[in-house]
Amino acid sequence: MIKFFRKIRQNLLSEGKTGKYFKYAIGEIALVVIGILIALWLNNLNTISQNKEKGDIMLLEIKENLISDTLLIREISTFNAEKSSDISKFMQIAAEKKISQELGEKMFQLLSEGKLFTNASFKSNSTGYNTLTSSGNIEIITNTELRNQLTQYYLTTSIAAFDELINLTRSFKYYILPKVTNKEFVKKVTNLDFQIRNLEDLKLNEDEKLVSDLILILANINYNEQALVELKKELIHLIELIDEELKK
Repeated sequence: MIKFFRKIRQNLLSEGKTGKYFKYAIGEIALVVIGILIALWLNNLNTISQNKEKGDIMLLEIKENLISDTLLIREISTFNAEKSSDISKFMQIAAEKKISQELGEKMFQLLSEGKLFTNASFKSNSTGYNTLTSSGNIEIITNTELRNQLTQYYLTTSIAAFDELINLTRSFKYYILPKVTNKEFVKKVTNLDFQIRNLEDLKLNEDEKLVSDLILILANINYNEQALVELKKELIHLIELIDEELKK
């Protein structure tokens, strides 16, 4: 092909057709430039296609992480409902002026096997997002709205009420255990007879701090649930944005 164009130029020069030669040379240069531009355009299309494919793979992983976050929220809500139920049962027992052996058994079970002293907290699954940001390729997600909202979600999502609930539960644990310690409980745990107060001597219904602590814990569980509802809405919105991006 190069020899063909060279021969044409030589013929034009030998025939003294200088004007046509220059026009031809300009045309040849134009063809070369057009060829280069087409090659660059095709290369750019290929790069865009590769980036889109990589971006879609990352978005699919992030989507799976977000779905796992919604499942975690469901588990936390179930836990909180059970914890609230245990607190209500404990308060009903504590409200009795005299705690019978049967109620004492129920109280012991709540204290040793229930959720009075435990909590569930939320931590987002950020595996996909961390992989994306650590590679320095977050710009591979070309949808600015989606990219910004993902960044906001992973960098700012925090539920302060969880921390407060943990602190309240811990404080209640260390307060209530000495209050409910009695001869029957200790016998169950250690199989030893200590000369301490009996179960029927407990006066939990007169303990204002016990009641106020439990009411505060219940209130914080409600705050948590409200925060989880809003967080789930945000998660659903992010998943919808990802689905729309993957369809493009």
